[in-house]
Amino acid sequence: MIGVTSSTCPVYQAECSKPSVRGKLVVVGSLSNTAAFCLANWMNYGLYFNGGPLQWRFPLAFQLIFPLVVALILPFLPDSPRWLILKDRSEEALAVVARLLGKSLSVDHPEVVGEFLSIQTSLQEERADAARTSPMDVLQFKDRNQNLRRVILSCGTMLMQQFTGVNALGYYLPTLLQQSVGFDQQMARLLTACNATSYLFAAFCCLLLIDRVGRRKLMLYGSVTCGSAYLIAALCLRQAEREPSKKYQVR
Repeated sequence: MIGVTSSTCPVYQAECSKPSVRGKLVVVGSLSNTAAFCLANWMNYGLYFNGGPLQWRFPLAFQLIFPLVVALILPFLPDSPRWLILKDRSEEALAVVARLLGKSLSVDHPEVVGEFLSIQTSLQEERADAARTSPMDVLQFKDRNQNLRRVILSCGTMLMQQFTGVNALGYYLPTLLQQSVGFDQQMARLLTACNATSYLFAAFCCLLLIDRVGRRKLMLYGSVTCGSAYLIAALCLRQAEREPSKKYQVR
């Protein structure tokens, strides 16, 4: 489900928000995931001290709160105007555009009509280009919109994000800290929760910097920093395997 929300929510946000806030809204979505991940790790650490049924029943029940909140809010969200125009529901799209501008404007207001016509013209041009472009042109990067390049960039970014091993690290960090570093179970869980808190702090930093520094620069600097950190961790773990005596010893 994380994959579904991560791929659909940013698209919806991009179609329903102004360019000046799109970056921040995408970060807010990621920040929500990170906050939940942080909460789950601290909950995992806190429940470590309770050996009864509460240890597994409470996390299963607690996570039901969030989809219930989303289910209550979703009926009040409008369809994106772009999708409505694609489905030839122009009147509904015009009403949604007026609603999204947030200024109590009527559907006849010039600003609303201008935004609507801009989206409509863009879609008409995309349809015309699609009708003129053959599949071979797309595969050879000869189409005007460079659709294959866009797909590769978007999917490739998500693919390389998963290849960093961030999910495996999030799920198995307590085991890694116990087996490869030498911490006991309690300390491993505590450090995992602290690691999740650092994720949350980094997400807040991104929220403040994304529109000031730029998305491309943040991706480049973040990739280099992340790769450097993983390289250092890998070298340290390798050294610990070669010299077990240098592992952390619990006193």
